[in-house]
Amino acid sequence: SAAKKKTAAGAGTGAAHSAHDPADLLAETQPAVADPAAALYALPQFASLGRAFRSSAETSLTETEMEYVVSCVKHVFAEKVVLQFNILNTIDDQQLQDVTVNVEVGDPDLYSVEAVVPATVARYGEQ
Repeated sequence: SAAKKKTAAGAGTGAAHSAHDPADLLAETQPAVADPAAALYALPQFASLGRAFRSSAETSLTETEMEYVVSCVKHVFAEKVVLQFNILNTIDDQQLQDVTVNVEVGDPDLYSVEAVVPATVARYGEQ
């Protein structure tokens, strides 16, 4: 029987910016972080995982011209894989609340969703 890996999904946060071009907003909200998993360490849901063994580069899941730009960073821990979804709101007169990303698991014998941490609010220019 194959070793069972678990997947958890979460959303990231960042500082607010006021640029009007979505590509500029995306570029401006990318913090220079030494440890890409640093935001996860602050969340109680992930405290028991320890340090990430490896984190992937951020991968865009939508076009940068969309109203809501979504990207993903995969963090590999000793026994878990955490998918961190970053949501960038590019609409200046709207805000999103309780944002989650649904993940479809292809093979439930290998992966399952254990936790989802919603982004409480995504205001314009925030990630």
